[in-house]
Amino acid sequence: LESRPFSNSTRIEGSARFSPDGSRIAFASLRSGATEVWVAERDGSRLQQITSLSAVGVFIGGWSPDGTRIAFEAAVAGNSDVYLVGADGGHLRRLTAEPSIDGVPSWSGDGRWIYFASTRAGVIADIWRISPNGSEATRLTHNGGFEPRESPDGRYLFYLDRPPAGLAIGGTARVMRLPLGGEQEEPV
Repeated sequence: LESRPFSNSTRIEGSARFSPDGSRIAFASLRSGATEVWVAERDGSRLQQITSLSAVGVFIGGWSPDGTRIAFEAAVAGNSDVYLVGADGGHLRRLTAEPSIDGVPSWSGDGRWIYFASTRAGVIADIWRISPNGSEATRLTHNGGFEPRESPDGRYLFYLDRPPAGLAIGGTARVMRLPLGGEQEEPV
């Protein structure tokens, strides 16, 4: 198997995520001068910038299960929030607007929810969820939470109890599991 560059750029790129059918890739890139969301075919063709936020940083959370939208975190004007954008550009929507740090979004398997980490209840991030239509966010964890991922069967939410950055200063992070039926969160 030969390895080759996906797209030629002299700028920083990352946070790439495949579409559900594997045919397209969404990624963050500085190639336009600010960090924006870009989409391309899996071979690098049909490269398209789909946001123009002039963000300081962007993290791609992932594609909606139907492949029509992309959830991402962007730091704009000093505030980090969760956004949605149509996979072909357009229909940009800011889902969170709190002065807190809201980010690292991920979709539920049925597309009804976007899970994300937020410091809106304190200095330690917890996991929250919000409808892609922009309903009020609901807090799911109360003892920390970061990098949420729903299980394939939709019964559990797995996450870290703190950001991995804590590992650099000697901390530890545990993988946690929250039954989505309303039971207590527990270490895995």
